[in-house]
Amino acid sequence: ESIDPKLRRIFDAGHAVHDVLQWAVRTAFPHSEEEVRVEHKELSIEGACDNVRRAVKTGYEYKSIGNAPYDKLTGPKPEHKKQATTYCVLEDLEFVDYLYANKETGEFKEYLLEVDRKIWHTIAARLSGIKKTVSIGQMPDRIDKEYLCNACAYSWLCKPKKRRKKRRRIKMKTKKVICPHGQLKLWSHANAWYPQRPQKDPK
Repeated sequence: ESIDPKLRRIFDAGHAVHDVLQWAVRTAFPHSEEEVRVEHKELSIEGACDNVRRAVKTGYEYKSIGNAPYDKLTGPKPEHKKQATTYCVLEDLEFVDYLYANKETGEFKEYLLEVDRKIWHTIAARLSGIKKTVSIGQMPDRIDKEYLCNACAYSWLCKPKKRRKKRRRIKMKTKKVICPHGQLKLWSHANAWYPQRPQKDPK
């Protein structure tokens, strides 16, 4: 199944930012480990921690983000905390360093937090429940979150419903003017006036 071109561009931009962050951490901490593979066979977990500094028991999570969500960011996003926490617990680390890069301005935000093992226990319990459900031939509860479905490798099989964004209706100002060809109706947009179809001057 081919990846949507727009999604591919998003991935490419994210990978470019990831490389910049990786270079910065590598330069600052030459003995750190990059792309550390993480696995938990019983719970079917596989992934990679972006960077690990074992001397200080810290894992790194890099994320690229647009300008608007970047400005609103006050801490790691919940889905990112779940991901990084899982990696760090499986690697026996005590801290997570979240680095967020603004794709449009190049700015960075950093959040260094202790690993929250309550998050891990919630994740492990959910995955264990999914494994048990599948083992008896049933399907687990469906996740209906568009941002997860867009990046899911099995969306072609699941075919999730995509929500249509509601278009914002803009109330236009109108006015009528008299011209040599009759009566003309104008409407306003972006501080300018544009003509609609002319109407004949009523007799």
